[in-house]
Amino acid sequence: MMKFFPNSRKEAVQSSSTHFERELSLCYLHILTFSMMSLGIDLKKRKTLPIDPNWLGRNGTAPNPNFILQSMLVQVVNYSLAIIHLVEDGLDNPARCVLRALNELASQCIVLLSDRDQLATYASAHTADEAKSVWYKLLAKKGKLKKSLSKLELQLGIPEQIVPDLKVVREQIDLEYSQAVHHSYSSTLVKT
Repeated sequence: MMKFFPNSRKEAVQSSSTHFERELSLCYLHILTFSMMSLGIDLKKRKTLPIDPNWLGRNGTAPNPNFILQSMLVQVVNYSLAIIHLVEDGLDNPARCVLRALNELASQCIVLLSDRDQLATYASAHTADEAKSVWYKLLAKKGKLKKSLSKLELQLGIPEQIVPDLKVVREQIDLEYSQAVHHSYSSTLVKT
């Protein structure tokens, strides 16, 4: 058994790099981009900060929003690396589970960083119970995350007739990857 697993992993990595060379290269390029964005937020040099450090308040207790942004970008990188390693190892269904979490994290980042009050509320939750309550209030209740994304798309100037189509695409992606998380029959048998 001790020889089987390392040999099996080597075969899986070789097979996935053969079949998904282009896709994996693009994924690594995106991960490098997000890594550089995270490293580019130099908290010691005020001139290079993308967000005013006092955006959440000047009382000295409010967190620096740049640190929150940097931390979120690091989590995006970590989740992305986990997905790539799972794909390379031939672990499709676990990769889909993490991809669902990454998709939600990216959506959450966009929504929270676009609204000062929501980001301040998010940053105020320190216990697990508070985090659950804040997550439900800001993002989960009545599909608030998806509604906030659609609202942002309109504010960014995306044509009104396209926004519902983007919503449908997001719902299809969520449905697809939720099967892996909730261990549907097809994802358990076919994607093993």
